[in-house]
Amino acid sequence: MPPIEKTVDSLEGLNEEIAGLYKQGDDGKYHLSIPGFVPKEKVDEFRNSATSALKQLDEFKQKYGDLDPEKAREALAKAEELEKKKLIDAGKVDELIGQEVKKVAEKNQKVIEELNSKLQEREETLKKLLIDKEVTAIGAELNVWPQALADLTTRVRSQADIHDGKAVVIGEDGKPVYGANGELKTLKELITEMKESAPHLFQPSGGGGSQGGQRRGGENRNLSAREKIAKGLENRGIG
Repeated sequence: MPPIEKTVDSLEGLNEEIAGLYKQGDDGKYHLSIPGFVPKEKVDEFRNSATSALKQLDEFKQKYGDLDPEKAREALAKAEELEKKKLIDAGKVDELIGQEVKKVAEKNQKVIEELNSKLQEREETLKKLLIDKEVTAIGAELNVWPQALADLTTRVRSQADIHDGKAVVIGEDGKPVYGANGELKTLKELITEMKESAPHLFQPSGGGGSQGGQRRGGENRNLSAREKIAKGLENRGIG
């Protein structure tokens, strides 16, 4: 999915759900604020510190040995010195430098891969947060059974992604799907279609019921998303 800016000067033009994830800092700018999220600047700082520490450790090891018991340290130091001396005597200084650079690069690469993996995890967490929040709101609006919300969320997650800061429907190829109006297909359109493919997720419509049912339906329309879910649980004798 397209990257979401970690810091913005203004919330103007942002989707409401996206804007709600930012908090204004002392510098006057708005910073992405999600539990467990680590800003890229902090990750870069950690990566640079780790790279520097690995380099210093390697230099220390070359100078003083492996810091194992005395004999092992001396044997390691002698073996390394002999190997280096052979290369130097053979005029293979470039090869010696290449070996040392390779050692540092291999260690640094492992650290970088671990950091990149953590960044991907944070991006995935952000995507789920945005999608789940929208599914909850739409589910309440379309009278999804509260106990079916988890099922609905799982179904939608597999068909949704974040595009330009908005949750949209994607196809099997991972690309955004366009609706009949030529615009990106929304999660509301997808969930509405599920009334046909998965009707058990939705509460019966109150339009054709008794007057009491009609009255409750009218009342529910004035409730917030959270209140609708609580009302549904109450009607089912849950909670």
